[in-house]
Amino acid sequence: MCAKREFYQEVTKKTELSERQVLRWLRRRGKQDSPSTMQKFTECSYHFMFYSAMFIYGVCVLWDKPWFWETKNCWIGWPKQHVSQGAYWFYMIELGFYWSLTFTLLSDHKRKDFKEMVVHHLVTIALLYFSWCCNFVRIGTLVLVVHDAVDYWMAAAKMAKYCKRQMLCEFFFVVFVIVWIITRLIIYPFWVVYSSSVEVYQIVGHFYSAYFFNILLVVLQILHILWSYMIFKIIMQKFTEGELKKDSRSESESSTDDDTTASEDAAESPQKRRMVPRQRSKGVKDNSY
Repeated sequence: MCAKREFYQEVTKKTELSERQVLRWLRRRGKQDSPSTMQKFTECSYHFMFYSAMFIYGVCVLWDKPWFWETKNCWIGWPKQHVSQGAYWFYMIELGFYWSLTFTLLSDHKRKDFKEMVVHHLVTIALLYFSWCCNFVRIGTLVLVVHDAVDYWMAAAKMAKYCKRQMLCEFFFVVFVIVWIITRLIIYPFWVVYSSSVEVYQIVGHFYSAYFFNILLVVLQILHILWSYMIFKIIMQKFTEGELKKDSRSESESSTDDDTTASEDAAESPQKRRMVPRQRSKGVKDNSY
């Protein structure tokens, strides 16, 4: 802390800026590598197209399958269960997508739920590999469809927010919350996890691979609960502040700094704001934009 303090004081002397202005400039300079609104919109568009397309594809593949309507059929005849061509491609495309998400997480701008997303992607990849090796493909396809059913609604809400369509954003967000509760907090634990943790033992019996598979499913459910808490915080934001300002699940870690900088700019006196151009002309260039 002392070294930082000395550095700030030294910069203040050389630039004739106040320490507060130096801190603000450094904070803005550090924000240059964060994604722009257009980059965020492009990413959300990609997610929207992928999740919606894969959800439709998954429903089409599973619509005439007996385990799609009755989960106990996931285990009848196991392990000698035929894997259709549609289910094979459903698995392979989803596996490639989650690997790509994992790699991009390591190179993209860090978000607030970075650790949760890494755990989610790694657990999902482990589930895909393990269920494929053990021929738990039927229950695995149900897990994929349940997850794909909700994610594109959040992507649509973000896209509307970036386009400054507040009413459309709130509409998509309401749909997202409803679908989230139905799929992640009702169907997933009470149908999918129940089938894997209860029906499998009733039909097949006890075996160790099912225990490990259920542990991975429970980890996903814990993440669902954590994200549900964040989502409900956004809902409370709507009631307390009147609008949805940000997604606490995926905003960057430095978003708090943005809010602090904005408040400081608003509080700065007009005299100090008039001083900035003169001080910049003496050798300090503002690279914040």
